[in-house]
Amino acid sequence: MQQDHDLQQIFPEMKPLKDTPTLSYFGGFGFAMYGERDEHRDTKTYVKTHFLCLFFIPIFALGAYRVLQTGYEMWRVVGRVPLSSTAKKWNIVSLLAILSLSGLGGWKLYTTSPLIIAARDMYKAKTLKQQGRWGNAAKLYTKVASGTTLYESSAREALRKLINDAANAPFSSLPTLFKSTLSFQRRFRDIESTVNLRRIAWTQLKQRGSTYPKHALTLIDVTASLLTPAKERHALRKNLLVIGVKKYPKDVTLASALALIYEKKQMWSACYTLLSPLKAQLGTTEGARILGQWYTKKGDFETAHNLLLPYVEKKLKVLHKAEKAFSDAFVEVRQKTFEALKRGDGPTILRTRAFSRWSKADKRRFVINHINTKLKTSTLISKRREALARASRISPVALSLGIVILQRAKRAPSKALKQKRLKLAERLFLSIQGVAGQSIQYHIALGQVYYWLDKSKKARQTFQRVLTKTKRSPKALYLLAKILRNVGELAWAKKLLVELYKRSPNKKYKISAVNLLVHLGNTTTEERLKWLRKVDPKDASAIRVQLNNVLAEKAMEEGRYTQAVSHLRDVLAFYRTQPKTSVIYNNGAITYLSLFGANGILEHFTKAYQWMQKAQELSTKNDTTTLSNLASIAFNHAVLQRLNKHMDVSLLNGVVQREDFSFLYKDEKSRRAYIDKLASHPDTKRAISLYKKMFILSPKGAHAYFSLAGIYAHLNQHKKFKQLCEKINTSALDLSPYKQKQSTRKESEKRQQNIRYLKDTKRAFNRARKKKATLPSIITGTRYVQLLLRSRNVIHAKHRKRALSLAKRFYTTNPSAATRRAYIKAQLASGLYAVAKHQPALARFLKRARSHISLTQQFAWWTSRNRPQSKNCWHTHTSKLRYNCTFNPSKLFHQRAIPSIGS
Repeated sequence: MQQDHDLQQIFPEMKPLKDTPTLSYFGGFGFAMYGERDEHRDTKTYVKTHFLCLFFIPIFALGAYRVLQTGYEMWRVVGRVPLSSTAKKWNIVSLLAILSLSGLGGWKLYTTSPLIIAARDMYKAKTLKQQGRWGNAAKLYTKVASGTTLYESSAREALRKLINDAANAPFSSLPTLFKSTLSFQRRFRDIESTVNLRRIAWTQLKQRGSTYPKHALTLIDVTASLLTPAKERHALRKNLLVIGVKKYPKDVTLASALALIYEKKQMWSACYTLLSPLKAQLGTTEGARILGQWYTKKGDFETAHNLLLPYVEKKLKVLHKAEKAFSDAFVEVRQKTFEALKRGDGPTILRTRAFSRWSKADKRRFVINHINTKLKTSTLISKRREALARASRISPVALSLGIVILQRAKRAPSKALKQKRLKLAERLFLSIQGVAGQSIQYHIALGQVYYWLDKSKKARQTFQRVLTKTKRSPKALYLLAKILRNVGELAWAKKLLVELYKRSPNKKYKISAVNLLVHLGNTTTEERLKWLRKVDPKDASAIRVQLNNVLAEKAMEEGRYTQAVSHLRDVLAFYRTQPKTSVIYNNGAITYLSLFGANGILEHFTKAYQWMQKAQELSTKNDTTTLSNLASIAFNHAVLQRLNKHMDVSLLNGVVQREDFSFLYKDEKSRRAYIDKLASHPDTKRAISLYKKMFILSPKGAHAYFSLAGIYAHLNQHKKFKQLCEKINTSALDLSPYKQKQSTRKESEKRQQNIRYLKDTKRAFNRARKKKATLPSIITGTRYVQLLLRSRNVIHAKHRKRALSLAKRFYTTNPSAATRRAYIKAQLASGLYAVAKHQPALARFLKRARSHISLTQQFAWWTSRNRPQSKNCWHTHTSKLRYNCTFNPSKLFHQRAIPSIGS
């Protein structure tokens, strides 16, 4: 106490200590002593300041205390002293800072409150409307109307007034105005009725659209869901595009949009006229693609290359991103589903005792089925699949560019330039395949590209290296078989698949091998059934479907059409439940086509064509099977459309032949008109284009060559037919499908099939006759006559007499090229077999030749021989008539001058 009393004398400003200052912390907040000032060495005391702290930072000085040093970092408070001027200033600064921050916080809280923001937005919207910026005003009104403030109803009313007063708004603001209104309408449905919005939109477009075509087109895009009917909307859009192109002739966007409409209508000349002046400015727009494809068709490959290359490079990047995203989605969904099953979040049956008693195989099958179900129903996969489908539309364009580059390589002036262009084509084709690196998939894709580049020897060497490197693994065998099937090497593909089935212990690969084997073109119905029955249908739904398909095919071959229809409907029921991929659409289209053949309903053929087009759109790897099927169906669709204008095609019992058109004309002029119309049909042009594309993608496949030759023959395009035949002779095509059919079919099987065809045709003839359909009955009746003349029954006089009677009646009723041919054949058969009664040599010849060559060829060969019997045959009246009409073009104009491919 004496010491304290002494300190009081030394430091008179110090006051006695009443309470010890609080010193405590909690989470960085509390009280602490800081600083050392006014040190007195004699008494070993100094002054420390007591602070209120926040996060260990001094905020406010509460007082100052003189303390006595008692040890290292130890002291004792001896009295209270006044705060220093610095501490007082610090307190003032801190207080001002606290007040400022509190004020700012309060102001911020006030100004960011929904009510104040809504009031400010309402004022801004009103100002924007006065400035003529109605679209921006509508955005703000929509924002306020979507909230829950007091201004909600006022904003809705203001938005309603904007819409109803749209006639006074600047037209450039209407797209934004309608976009904001429609987005609000979809959520709340209480601004205006849909009918009123549609009326306002139509009125503004019709009254002011032609003056502002660009804004009008934007408005149409925004209000597409409102503007019905669609046909009227499309017509208005086209008119506005025409006006816009005239008003802004250098606008590439408008020109490309109009060119897309012309492209859908096959108006290629209009596309060229529209886009050619803008050739240098088209860049990567759709106009560049359309004009590039135009130049490709015309053979100007340099210009086509310059137009298509930037477009394709840009779109291929998008395609590869979409492919990766789609693949990643599959992995992600599969992984999440599997992890959920591990956690026990799957179906309730997993948590039951019954499930624990299942065998491992049953549990595995259940898990696989559950994961597959999740993959099918996943919205993520569905969205990624749609994005991939949109991006994959570039594939045919990229392929066209690759073909253009190949053509440029062929025309290159130097060998170095040729090699450079071939390398570019190779890189582009690989880019279409979507693979890179040195993986097995890369080498397999590289081999396929070598086939496309007409380097089949190099391609085979590449594939052999893959087989050696992988030690003929199941995966390599399967992937190679798929590629070989696409390029037309069916015989080699079949060998690899048989090897895969025999060598692979994995049931999955066995099923895949069988599934691919039955889709090869060089297997018979019996062979396909044999392979399918080797696999348990319970193991794979695809095998069950294929088994139904083959059973339907066999039933149709045997004339059991009711059973065939039942099998095919089961197949279609399965396809309708599957995610719509290129494979599903392709297989479904083939099933619809078979159904058309079984019951003759034209709607099924139309459905087949629609599904096949979707299959081609979704195909990202340029699948040759899909292209070939689409080409075949496209040309037949053109034929059917023309034929259906004259009669009910369903009465033809599902069998529609190209030669049926010869029932519709009887002179050269009408025949020429028919051929010209068919040749100019969009589907015919599409079929020819697809077959030509097949020459690149499937260089060893004979089907495309033979099919296109058949089209050229039907259209009487002699020059093109001859050029194609020369190409066929120089190409080493895989003819195994045709050899297989000829070698495996026995004579008895052929005879039984001909008998079935004869019965089916007779049934169709009687059906059409009962329906009193004149033309269908004549067509089916003429077919019946022709089959009768080719059958064994032709040796009997009563059958020849019936055939002659029917043919004469058909020719009298409908004097056309086809009925005349049938009538002459019947006369010729009557004459030939009448002579054969007295000439055993002719009888023996006719017996041998009947099932191999036609009556025309039989007669021509026999009469060309320098023998007395041949001369007697020539002097028969009906034989003379047949000979003159066959070999004298002036007497029978329609006799085809082009030999058939089969011959």
